[in-house]
Amino acid sequence: MRVASTLVLVVMLLANTACHDKNGRETKTNAQAAINSFPSNQGLPPLDSSRFTVIPYDLERDKHRLSKVKGASLTAQEIVFTEYLLNVCVSKHNLEQRIKLQKMRETHPKITLKESDFIINLPNYKRQLVAFYNGKGEKKVWVNCFCKPLNGTEWRRKVVEVDDGGNCYFNTVVDLRRMKCLGLSINSVA
Repeated sequence: MRVASTLVLVVMLLANTACHDKNGRETKTNAQAAINSFPSNQGLPPLDSSRFTVIPYDLERDKHRLSKVKGASLTAQEIVFTEYLLNVCVSKHNLEQRIKLQKMRETHPKITLKESDFIINLPNYKRQLVAFYNGKGEKKVWVNCFCKPLNGTEWRRKVVEVDDGGNCYFNTVVDLRRMKCLGLSINSVA
């Protein structure tokens, strides 16, 4: 629990840090420098490389989901922050889904609804991370998550793309400058 609280404190500080110029106007926060200066031995959880892979941005492959961007690399600290922010985003989603599920069960008590169709159990998912700079030079990470890896270890080299599949397949963009997820896109169910 101490690790989580340390990471929460660091993210809160980074998210709320603002720089001001000599006239008192707010300028862009340099969260990237803060991430890079954060020592990797500060009690952060070790990275579980069996759960994620970093895939380089490819213009031809990614142009339909990431336009007007330039590929970037990720440091270990950025991967840890990406994972943390993904957890925050999924926790918020799960809370909203539990409320929605409860209301549906109250409204339609005869219909059997499985919680697993609504809730994302993140430890069961693999993640593909594609880092990029947007047109403003801000580093972001497209995170592609799936609970059923295809073709053994091919998921480590090739972006997993499927139609439908429900909450077994979802993705988001993590904004490393603003320290937040930019929505959560969950596949539909056929």
